[in-house]
Amino acid sequence: FNLLIDAFAIVNEKVKDYELTIYGEGPDREYLQDKITKLGLNNKIKLPGIISDVKTKIYSSAVFVMSSNYEGMLL
Repeated sequence: FNLLIDAFAIVNEKVKDYELTIYGEGPDREYLQDKITKLGLNNKIKLPGIISDVKTKIYSSAVFVMSSNYEGMLL
């Protein structure tokens, strides 16, 4: 998600209408939140944690990004 946040920061410079939401929990949460804060993107990038119906959120999104280097996800 580190690279995804960096990429979103670049996109956000040109396109202000999008928000990034990263679902799930992991050991890097604090690091990622600190990075988001340092980039001044607290109002644009959200880390809501684990949710019960991520499939619905994905289907209703404008864009879905799979930023994992080595794992996939079946919907």
